[in-house]
Amino acid sequence: MHVTDTNKPGSAICGICALGWQHKEAQTKIREKADQIVQAVHSDLCCPMQTIGISGERYFITFVDETRG
Repeated sequence: MHVTDTNKPGSAICGICALGWQHKEAQTKIREKADQIVQAVHSDLCCPMQTIGISGERYFITFVDETRG
């Protein structure tokens, strides 16, 4: 599969990024919700952003503690 960035015609997206953007089905196992801080932390990496940060940043990551979210 060949993936290209639609915002910049002709520039290819790396295979790792293409795999990271694919949808993943939710886990079917039912588990108990975390009851202690940092027992289960969920994260998401967002990239590349169209708006560039003050120091040239184009990526950001979020962390959510399951006991607080």
